[in-house]
Amino acid sequence: MNCDLSIGNGVGVVVATQVASSTQGVTRVLGLNNPHALGIVLHAENALILGVPYATHLENWIQTLPETPFDQVGDYARSFRHYLGDIISRTVPETEILRDYLWSWRQWLCELRDELDQEGLLTTEGITSFFEERADRFVNGERPTSKKLSTTVLKRLGQGSWRNVIETECRRQGGLGIERASIEGMIEEVFGVHLDERARRAMRTWAYLWLGAFHPATSGCRITFVGYGAKSVLPSCDADKIDGYAFGQLFFRSRGESTVRSVEQGGDYFLFEVIGKGEGIWPFIKAGGLSQVDSLSSSQSTANPANVAMTEEEEWANVIRAYSSLTRMNLVDMTSTATRLVGLSNVAQGTEEKGISPDSRVVTGVITQADGFRNVDPTYFRP
Repeated sequence: MNCDLSIGNGVGVVVATQVASSTQGVTRVLGLNNPHALGIVLHAENALILGVPYATHLENWIQTLPETPFDQVGDYARSFRHYLGDIISRTVPETEILRDYLWSWRQWLCELRDELDQEGLLTTEGITSFFEERADRFVNGERPTSKKLSTTVLKRLGQGSWRNVIETECRRQGGLGIERASIEGMIEEVFGVHLDERARRAMRTWAYLWLGAFHPATSGCRITFVGYGAKSVLPSCDADKIDGYAFGQLFFRSRGESTVRSVEQGGDYFLFEVIGKGEGIWPFIKAGGLSQVDSLSSSQSTANPANVAMTEEEEWANVIRAYSSLTRMNLVDMTSTATRLVGLSNVAQGTEEKGISPDSRVVTGVITQADGFRNVDPTYFRP
């Protein structure tokens, strides 16, 4: 998933992201102006969540915002999560939600099967050992699980449960597809040919525990919120990874709100947050600070601009110099720097990740408390 970079100080904040040339998924940059001062970056691996585009949900949510801005940037993230969960629960049929969850469960099982196959463990003995060990991690408290959630999943999608509406629909159609209409049924479809009774028991024991931690992920997206709240003097950012919706709840992972920092106690403040894959950014900063950004060609290698071995102390000194320079930048310099650094990440990923190519463009937005959000053409700032 693409990289978002937020650079800010007492003047304002800039958010930059790369829009891959691939047609897979969607990337959108939206903004709010007075009375709000917020930039929003959406990266959706699947442009839809239960049949509706994420961008549509975002645009509709913006229309519901009050005239008074929220206190903190994190409040915007929480507001959108609440809106998304509420609108899905009221508009999407339950059977569609459950089918989506079951399909996500099947995809996860297929990934595990492929992993075992690559490791030479796709045998009855290998499967038994693998899932017994994973189940023990939950039993021993090494991994958290929610008994309440797993119980809910099994009530709604367990084999033979009277509340499993997918199985009920299959029975109405003469039993067609009923073998795939449950958590256990999907286990049999993906692994059944390799299972004996012990292996089957190991898989089901693991599944009942894992379902308390499992996130359906057929509709994954990341949303970054950058800007100011009503009680914010300095900029901050928050990011959520939304996986899906099921059983009356939105499944997500929150990065939490990131605020400004100072290089030294009592010094000037800066915001520098890399969200997502920023492989090319940190090696470049550690190798020479931000002094070389303006001379960097977007086609150059970025692993180590100076191509010189450096100690950890030297790398950290370069990071500190980079942070210090951020505190003094104006909006023009921040925009140019953010654009170039995201370009580094873009080049670094271009040959490694399917769907991201080195010629992808960078989209940049500027947010200030006085003027809110505005899109910027990054080429305007290039020499």
